Amino acid sequence: DPRYGTFVRFLDGLSGLIPKLKKGLNENLYDTLLCKVTALDITSSPPKILLKRVTEGEVAKKREAKKSKDAKRHEKQEKKKRQPRVGDVVDEVKVVDVNFARAKVHVLNSQYNVRARVHVTMAGALAKTKLSKKERQEREGHKITKSHPFWGWKVGDIITGARIVSVDDRDGVSYVELTNLDDDRASPSSHLTPGTDVSAIVTSVSNPATHHGLWVQVRPGVSGFVPALELSEDADILNDVASNFPVGSRISCRVMEGGRSSGGRPRRPKAQTDEDGSRQAVVLDLSVLMASSPPPKSDGDGERPAIKPLKARKGDVV
Repeated sequence: DPRYGTFVRFLDGLSGLIPKLKKGLNENLYDTLLCKVTALDITSSPPKILLKRVTEGEVAKKREAKKSKDAKRHEKQEKKKRQPRVGDVVDEVKVVDVNFARAKVHVLNSQYNVRARVHVTMAGALAKTKLSKKERQEREGHKITKSHPFWGWKVGDIITGARIVSVDDRDGVSYVELTNLDDDRASPSSHLTPGTDVSAIVTSVSNPATHHGLWVQVRPGVSGFVPALELSEDADILNDVASNFPVGSRISCRVMEGGRSSGGRPRRPKAQTDEDGSRQAVVLDLSVLMASSPPPKSDGDGERPAIKPLKARKGDVV
């Protein structure tokens, strides 16, 4: 219509007008057009609609501009999120995956944008949980025994009271180590000197006659070896170390010597070296102070044989 412009009919029966001031007289009859609504009057029926013809390039450019704007807004919101610091309590985390060495978790606190895990040495056992046969078999496949801190941990569980014990920023991503322990056993420091008392997790039992003892994990990247003669003087216990110090149990140790070459120790099992995805940067010689695992099985009269205490040595902290 040369008086007004081009009238456009939509597929739903509504009609709109491209005014002649907006080049509405340049269109051909029956052409398919791409339009943008510039004004809408819904007080009348049918509503009055003013249109402007646009090209696909203009639409794509507008979409890219919106996308860029949204990305900048998202980046700004991410920067506002709280930066993780050692000692922060993130409280609730959801278990995503569990194996012998670590549990991957998702931090439910939206203030933190981090990737998180709980190392076995920093994990506390949960309240007794009844496991199905399938769940027990899965744990046995990962060598997670009833003595292991992760025995009661299941994918989907919510762990409360988690706090940050270390932060590592790499490529713009914050990786954090968490613990649900409420004592100093979760200290991630690898600066361990002779005489330092540490808490460790038994990872394997070394059986060769010349190097009988326990391999333990002290921290992420820090392992240790406890010679059998440092475990006890009781022959019954030394003859059945695996039962008295089961894999996965937590024991208290004292550093005898740190950071030496492992030439005088048995070869560490490869599975225990690589299972948590990190190299064992430090290897310590340790002696046992106390085992938190269950005592050995009872003998015939129902009494459990006591573990004889070690002889006191010069320099021991009592």
